[in-house]
Parts: sequence; C-alpha cells; structure tokens
Amino acid sequence: MNRHVRAKQVLESAVPGIDPAESLLTRAIAELETQYGAGWGHGASTAGVGSNNWGAIQATDSWTGDTFEHGDSRWDPERGEQVPYTWKYRAYPTPEAGARDLWAMLTGSHHGHAAELARAGRWGDISASLGPEGSYYYGGFGPPEQAVADHRKRFLQAIQDITAATGEPLPGPRAGSSTAGKSGVGLLLVGVALWAAQRALRRRHR
Repeated sequence: MNRHVRAKQVLESAVPGIDPAESLLTRAIAELETQYGAGWGHGASTAGVGSNNWGAIQATDSWTGDTFEHGDSRWDPERGEQVPYTWKYRAYPTPEAGARDLWAMLTGSHHGHAAELARAGRWGDISASLGPEGSYYYGGFGPPEQAVADHRKRFLQAIQDITAATGEPLPGPRAGSSTAGKSGVGLLLVGVALWAAQRALRRRHR
C-alpha cells in the first residue's frame, strides 16, 4: 500500500471525522518533518526509530510519556550560522497516537492559526504561520525569510505528492470545482510562485 494512503488511514482512524483540510495539513507536515515517522534514524544515529513521532515534536517538561534524544540545529542571528543542539523528543506507543498528537498540536491554541489557514484554502501562508517569526513550530535553516521560503517549497511539494497518491481534492475554495485535486494543487503552486516573485519585486523597490 502507498505510504500516503496508509498515513491517511492511520490519521482518520486516530481522529474519526477529522476535517479534510486539517487532515491534509497534518499529513503534509508529517511527511515534511519525518516521512510519517519513518525518517528517524537516517545517518549514524538510530534515535527515534519506532518512536511514531510524526511531527518531530519535542518533549517539554509537561510531557509524561516516553522520550528519546536527537540532535538538531537552530539559526543563531548573532553568529550568523546554524548552532547544533540535542533535545528530547516525544515517543508514542502507536502510529495513531503520534498522528493524533500532531493533529492536536496543529489545531490547538498555540499553532492553531495554521489550521485556520488550511480550512480557508490559504496553503501558501501556512509556512510563515508556523515559522520562526510565527508560532515557531519549526526554526529551519538560515535566517527566517530563507527558512520560511524553504519550508513553503517542501510543504507544497508534500501536498502535491499526497494528493496525487490519494486522489483526494485540495480542501479550500476550489474544492468541488473543476480545478480541484491534482490540477488544483498545480494552480496552487503556480499561485505561490507568483506571490513569492511579487514579494521579491516589492522588496527591491522599497
């Protein structure tokens, strides 16, 4: 079974009746961050393998479940470079538990604006909402603008890959129209590219 199809089944089992936009948002972030939990352990470290952590969610003091340590890096504006660090991450007993927690995080009070944008079909704005100058779900690589641009490119590619594999329409204003689904994602990517070009042009003329 295709992994995107399987991930959709896992999430829908974990969150019965989940909103389609919230579902696609959750899966796109999971694909980008950890390939639905399968991306842990690439390289020398095996930390995180079998953790069912879909969203690279860190374990804060309030977390009472299992954890594992994993190395990452963050952008240091004073030094102008990425700085490595090691942190504890959440581990879950099942893929459903990991999927449910990521969905809850993306629809909760802190990061919930991303879900609002998804339900409104504003997929190109989600990366900025979750970025270092937004709710800081991710820090990314490089200065904030670079980190957001890179995240947006990978996030929209994940949406395109997922919807192509599952055949589901792109939730939002175009859902149910002749431009929904795969062609809708294509138009989305073109629109975001034009949006980015317009922003770059405005910056040059400030």
